[in-house]
Amino acid sequence: MENYQEGQALLEQGKYEEALLCFHQAINLHPNDALAYFNKGLALSKMGKTQEAINLYNKAISLDSDLADAYLNKGGALEQLGKFQEAVSCYEKVIVLKPNEVDGYYAKGNALFGMEKFKEALECSDKVISIQPEYAKAHLFRGFILKELEKYADAISCFKKTQELDPNSTEAFFFEGQILQAFGLNEQALAKYEKVIALDPTSFTAYNQKGEVLMGLGRAEEALACCDDTIKLDPNNAMLYINKAICLGLMEREAEALPVYDKAISLDPNLAIAYENKARILNGQGKKEEALVCLEKLFSLVENNDEDSEEKDKLLNEIKQSLGVGKK
Repeated sequence: MENYQEGQALLEQGKYEEALLCFHQAINLHPNDALAYFNKGLALSKMGKTQEAINLYNKAISLDSDLADAYLNKGGALEQLGKFQEAVSCYEKVIVLKPNEVDGYYAKGNALFGMEKFKEALECSDKVISIQPEYAKAHLFRGFILKELEKYADAISCFKKTQELDPNSTEAFFFEGQILQAFGLNEQALAKYEKVIALDPTSFTAYNQKGEVLMGLGRAEEALACCDDTIKLDPNNAMLYINKAICLGLMEREAEALPVYDKAISLDPNLAIAYENKARILNGQGKKEEALVCLEKLFSLVENNDEDSEEKDKLLNEIKQSLGVGKK
């Protein structure tokens, strides 16, 4: 018993290897203790040893077929392996064992969402809310589903309900902002992204979206500042430099955009848009040879991808015509 309690304490402290040893010792002392196997599985799962964790959950279930948490955790591990249907079966067992608790329904809904069975996932989220109406995460999840079903007004209502129940839910504000932005309601979207940033100043996705909205509102200097803020948060993300370069281009500061495209290329040498946009700028500056070098790299990237050949030819011809150069 002492090993078991010590293992649980270590598990809570994030000392998974030490916890694993304790549970192993507990199993040696009590080989029919389902909870010892369950917690050993939990420690293995935390260490990223998903299949080994599933084996331990199975052992726990074989010793105690009513151990709902073992089915719940096994389902989560199966989802990590992409085995969503098997995970759903586990969650259905949880629901049978605990029909008046939300865990099984919520987890089943998430697995169904991963399978793109959105209507069935919605039924699960509705069941969770019927059991626990003030459960903010359930309203947030319902909003995600409705967004996928293109029921945007209903999705926004869910996000607003989430914000009411959990004023610190950055996801609720962010995804409401995305819908508002998609419908051209940029000022309202901007307010949502600013709320996310106020709650989480490290949210580079919020800065990124805020920058896009500011460009749409014609507030280019502010948008550029957002690009810089985003890059500070994730300096190795090539697409963030692309966004900054595009912003500079729209501000007719192409010369400043060129080294930014070079930075993006240094981080991701296979980023086709960087070569295309750089070629356009160089061509506009009359630097045909340098533009052709970029185009040749672009051609090699496009020709080696899996796009339909007709679509590739169309893309290449459009680029050549727009630049007024031919492929070597």
